[in-house]
Formats: sequence, C-alpha cells, structure tokens
Amino acid sequence: MTTKPKNAKTDRNGRREAVLEAALEAFSARGFGKTTISQIASVSNVPEATIYEYFRNKEDILLSLADQFVHTLHRDLEVHFLGVEGVINRFRKFLWHHLYAFQENPAYARLFSLELLNNPRYRNSSACRSLMDYRGELREIIRDGVREGTFTRRLMPELAEIMVFGTMHHMILSKVVLGKPLELVSRAEALYDLFMGAMLTDNYPPGEVIREENSRRRDILTAALYEFRESGFQQATISKIAKRAGVTEPTIYEHFKNKQELLYAIPEAAMKGYLVESVDADLANLDTPAHHLQTFLLHQIRSARDFPAYYDLLTTELRSNMSFYRSPHYQSLREYSARLMGILKKGANSGCFRKDLDLPAARDLYFGTLDELTLSVVVVDGSGRITAYAEDVFDMILHAFQVREKAGPAA
Repeated sequence: MTTKPKNAKTDRNGRREAVLEAALEAFSARGFGKTTISQIASVSNVPEATIYEYFRNKEDILLSLADQFVHTLHRDLEVHFLGVEGVINRFRKFLWHHLYAFQENPAYARLFSLELLNNPRYRNSSACRSLMDYRGELREIIRDGVREGTFTRRLMPELAEIMVFGTMHHMILSKVVLGKPLELVSRAEALYDLFMGAMLTDNYPPGEVIREENSRRRDILTAALYEFRESGFQQATISKIAKRAGVTEPTIYEHFKNKQELLYAIPEAAMKGYLVESVDADLANLDTPAHHLQTFLLHQIRSARDFPAYYDLLTTELRSNMSFYRSPHYQSLREYSARLMGILKKGANSGCFRKDLDLPAARDLYFGTLDELTLSVVVVDGSGRITAYAEDVFDMILHAFQVREKAGPAA
C-alpha cells in the first residue's frame, strides 16, 4: 500500500525520504497545522516544486509517515513473533513491542497522539488500513485465546482490542501532552496485569445457579441442567444424568420420581438459590465502589450517545490539543478524572477492588477504553450503538480491577 500519487518519481536520490524525515521533525516540533511545505523544503534541501512530485499535499506527507511507521512496526512484530508460542506469550510480546516502539520513537509518539489517532480523517483514510492490519494481529491473539479457553468466552475480541489499544495510547497521550518522559516499557507489567484480569478465564469462575444445601441433590440438578441443555429433554436419560452427576440411577430416584419432576425442579432450585440471593446482594450493594464505577461508566457512555457533537469535539479537537491542557479550562476534565480516581481509591481501600491496584494504570485503562470506543463507534461510524457495549465494557473493566479469586472446577 502507498499514499503517494501514481505519477510520483522513483526516489533515486533519497529525496522522498529526506522530505519525510524533515516533515517528521517539523510536525513533532511545531505541529502539523503550523508547519508549511516551504519549511519542509528548507529543512530537507528539496525544492518545494520537487516535493509535489512525490506528495499531493502536506496531509499526504503526514499520512505517508504514519503508513511507513506502522508498516515497519508490523514487520518488526512478525520478526519478534518468530519462535514465540502460546497466546499469553504472544499477547505479552505485542504489548511490550508496541510500547517499546513508541518509547524509542518519541517523534512518532507525538505524531500519532497529537495528529493522527484522534483524527477521523486519518481513521477513514487508506493509510489507516496498515494500522488496522497491525491491530488485527492483536485481535487474532485475543480470538485464539477465546477459542482455546485461555481467555473467557464471554470476551468480545473486538472490544478487548479496543481496551488494549485505547489504554496504551491514552497512557502515551497523557505523557506527551504533559511533557513527561516516555517511560512506557516500565509500565508494561502494570497494564499486562490489568488486561489479564479483564480477559483470563480463571478470573471468571463459573457460577452455580443451583445452590441446594443438599450437595447430592445439587449435583443431580446441575447435571440434569447441562444434560437437558446439550441433549434436549427428550434425548436426555436418567442414566446419562447419573453418569454426569457421578451417582447411581437409584440415587436419582431417591430424590425425584422421574425425569419430568427433575426438569421442573431446576427453576425452583435456581430461584430459591442463586437468583433471589443475587438480586438481594445487588440491592444491598448499591453504594459499593463497584456500583459507583458502573454508574460513572454508564453515565459517560450515555452522554456519548446523547451528545455526539460534544464527544466529537472533545475527542478530535481537544484530547490532543497542547494549549487546552495548559489552559484553566482543562481543570474541569481534571476534576472529572479525579472523581474516577476517588472511586478507585475507595474500592481499593475497602477491598472491593484489589488493594495493590495500580491507580494510574487503572485510570489509563478506563479512559483509554472509553476514548477509543467513543472514537471508533460514535465519531467514526456516526452511530448511537455505543450503549450496546456498556455491559461488556463494565464487565471487562470490573474484572481488571477486582480481587482475583481462584476458579473452581467447571460444571
């Protein structure tokens, strides 16, 4: 793929490359809007007229820089993947490789943070296809993890990709706009730990809808539930249910007259056990940090749905605007962020969330996921379907923050 015109000359004298290098330096130092073609010509020692033989305009130069960097990023990733086996190892390698690449290329970190990733014109350009191909590697890793059971089957790979990519670039953006050193690799482990909390199957222990006090009766009902689901009521037999439950057929008849009574007993047991218990617990925990987090997230997602023009402006014009971050008007966003940090601190202190929760990483995960989701769904697609993701987004984020419990045996 290329972004240069069809009639562009072959770069025999390295002029095109010289223009790109000069433009990268100028865009990073001055910003895209304040850089002119004449300034690029002066720095590159390539006549302005000659530049137009290689590029249509200034934006074409910007997109060519992005395309070139991502192609290199993708090529190097494929080399790093050689000999790397297993979903977890590949995911960790992708995370480390991505952060290291931007750490070692601060000019590109500024370019992507300030000029490209929040720009719908880039997102809709042909140059962005290479980025989507590169991100496809991450999505495929997540899909493989879901298929093999390493990652929870509840996970939506496209949403998990948004979470990972958005989190990394929210962290990069935060450091760029605040003028902090790009110490990204040192933060990789904290992000990895949060991502695993959100995705690993072990962090989603299977819940039991049937919680009878009599363990033998519970085992029979649970076995019948899964046998009826897989085989259907007509094809299911008492002998199959007995084998699944690890009991004899006569034992089943000690508790149930026949297969039909066993079928009818399942919803009664579920309602008496898990369902009522779960509702009561939810109603009793309306003031927990988890509920505050859910309310905070739902409010933001609904706002993105109801006020797309505002979120378009916030995401594409203000998120990467250096002057905005230095203005007193930025204080309102700092106060909004502080509300989230307050929820996270309260959750960690109360034991609702992990006591060792890395708060800056957790903040990057939350806002990075929401920013990338808003950009992908609302700004680029012009769609109000963002609310369809609300429950799954909350589920991922909550599992990233919660105390981790060891999973019990699957039914």
